[in-house]
Amino acid sequence: MSSLLPSLEIMLGSLDTWPRDVIQYLFIEPPTQDTVRDLASVFFGNDIPLRLAVGFSRECSTRMPEYIDLFRSHYAAWNVGGNLKYYDVTLGQVIHLHERRVTIVDRGSIEIGLGNNLFPPFVHRRIHDMRQN
Repeated sequence: MSSLLPSLEIMLGSLDTWPRDVIQYLFIEPPTQDTVRDLASVFFGNDIPLRLAVGFSRECSTRMPEYIDLFRSHYAAWNVGGNLKYYDVTLGQVIHLHERRVTIVDRGSIEIGLGNNLFPPFVHRRIHDMRQN
């Protein structure tokens, strides 16, 4: 099975431009209600279709399947106009959507990308392999 990362990188740009905490949530930290919400918000806010977002999240974390219903429920709530804060990868800004109003949020500097030696070698290998498939 080929990886979904190349498709996401076409839509969002290189993983190296994504928020560091998103990369950490995908590849290192076990899913929690908060991290699943944060992942879903980045994907939803950046117009990634639910099926692609769920598939990629599953590809990255073997523990994600038990949280897929929660992931989907966030998408459903935001589809009907729920309150949403997310990192817009294209703008490089945190965006707050509330009652169809857009506000750029100043949340200081968001750490971006893999950084130098911040992630263990297995994460770099995994990302390399995903890009090759």
